[in-house]
Amino acid sequence: PPTPPTPRDLLEHIPIGHPDSMMSKESVRRAIELFHTLPNDVIVATFPKTGTTLVCWICHLLRTGAYDDASASAPPPSSGEGRTFSSIQGFETLYEVVPWPMLSWDIGIDPNVHGSEFTPRVFKSHLRMASIYSGCKYVVTVRDVGKTALSFYNFFISKRVPFLVDANYNHDKNGSDTEDKLLMDLSTFLVDTPFVRGCPQTTSTSDLRASIWEYYVEYHAL
Repeated sequence: PPTPPTPRDLLEHIPIGHPDSMMSKESVRRAIELFHTLPNDVIVATFPKTGTTLVCWICHLLRTGAYDDASASAPPPSSGEGRTFSSIQGFETLYEVVPWPMLSWDIGIDPNVHGSEFTPRVFKSHLRMASIYSGCKYVVTVRDVGKTALSFYNFFISKRVPFLVDANYNHDKNGSDTEDKLLMDLSTFLVDTPFVRGCPQTTSTSDLRASIWEYYVEYHAL
């Protein structure tokens, strides 16, 4: 039988990432040029809004042998022997122990250093499998597309992003916001924005964003 295609075979062009304003070009450059993986590293490589943070947290708990009772005197399992529950929560943001290399340098984190006190190292990524760091171990997630679209939509509403929310639509007499105006409904968001449906590969490289289906095809090809 013919050899199944690998994720890398499925792309004529392998994008580094997707156009996200939340990370600078400099941080992305450093993630590409300065970040180095190890064979036993675990990359949580997911399409956005499909449980990334939850899976990263689960991976961190598993590698530390975490247990529920913060007051218990018994040590955790052998994989985390000597660590207390409070010690594994000694961070302000999960990125300190599970770095997101593309964003790391923007928030003062070096992914080559932060989280390295744990074995294995775990990293977050929203890159496609065809463009992910090679030679590691990977955890991927598959979520219902409709629920993913709704989660994306609600996430942007909560962040009051300008293309979706008019935060100045209504003010009370004291000048404070009482109501935001939504500029598009969920169906319009799904059809007219690239966050779930992706951008056509005929667009410029800088605008290239894969659809959720392209992510899932690559997962199936693993």
